[in-house]
Amino acid sequence: MLLEINNWRCFENQNFLLPDSSFCISDQNGIGKTSILSAIYTLYTNQGWYEQNLKACLRHGQNYFGLKNEYISFNSKLEPTGRLKSKQEFLTEDSTKPLILTYSPIDNQLLSLTRSKKLNFIDQILGQLLPSYNTNLKVLNKLISHKQALIKSVVEDNQILDKTLLHTTNQSIWNFSWYFWLERAKFLDFLNQNLPNVESWLNLNFIGFSINYLTTTENTNQIKTNFDDIYKLYQQKDEVNLEQYFQKIWQRELAAMRCLWGAQRDDFEIYLQDQEASEVLSRGQMRLLVLWLKYLGYNYALEKLELKLSVWWLLDDAFNELDDIREEILIKNILSKIDFYLITSTRKSEICDSFSLDDLKKFDRN
Repeated sequence: MLLEINNWRCFENQNFLLPDSSFCISDQNGIGKTSILSAIYTLYTNQGWYEQNLKACLRHGQNYFGLKNEYISFNSKLEPTGRLKSKQEFLTEDSTKPLILTYSPIDNQLLSLTRSKKLNFIDQILGQLLPSYNTNLKVLNKLISHKQALIKSVVEDNQILDKTLLHTTNQSIWNFSWYFWLERAKFLDFLNQNLPNVESWLNLNFIGFSINYLTTTENTNQIKTNFDDIYKLYQQKDEVNLEQYFQKIWQRELAAMRCLWGAQRDDFEIYLQDQEASEVLSRGQMRLLVLWLKYLGYNYALEKLELKLSVWWLLDDAFNELDDIREEILIKNILSKIDFYLITSTRKSEICDSFSLDDLKKFDRN
């Protein structure tokens, strides 16, 4: 695969000739290995690598970047207003996007991240699998911003509340929140069903993994729930008097000066028996658990959504902190089932071809 990069992070104008089969970029730190992963990820997803703002990917002093291979191109230009205008274009009629899984050492801190960053773990996977997911997420975020503005206008600006606008906003937040509760609950239930498979890999003295999905009640508290519970409530939702339901919530939101209800406040926890997994697992065990959870996103696409997708996995420094046994588990039980993977490492890989960054550069010889 020929990857053309212009004004992207540390690269000005550089072409890379990447192998078609899985490989490892083995080189020293700080020379652009992660920049290659992020370029491929953005090229296919239109998103920044690990929520990185695409503006931050512009090479210093430049106002545009371009990414391209034989099948797809992605360009962004900084407008005078400061807005980044982007365009993705398929270059061949049979171009299809792969499902792209990612891994970064940041993922090891998954269970200690903020609620919104943990949600991104789920949203990143489901956003590629469900056509309406990202669109609905943008709408929900706008609705939350509108409600925040209403709260501010009443509390800080002493304006008279537009009750019709508040009711319409609440109704929309209600509808979109149900969409995310149902989709996220289905996915987390699937993860729960498959967690026992990883217990033997982690070499634990006791078993009992569980993922607790937390949603917000009308008292703005968070409670554990699952898909069956959410679906029963969803079927009854037309019977709820929304004005009454949201009145109590509104008073709490005025006191707190922020929006306290909706799917944007979802969270999840992973427990091993009665203890949080982050307090029990070693760093190597946590790394393998996170890699397994991400791999289950691929299984979810195949088994539950019945999607037939090519699956790529971009793994940044995945082997660090894995002993030989767990590295072998990762290779045989996970990576061997992926269509294509690209790993970065400071040491050569023994499971696939390894190249330095200079090996992959396609120089103009004219």
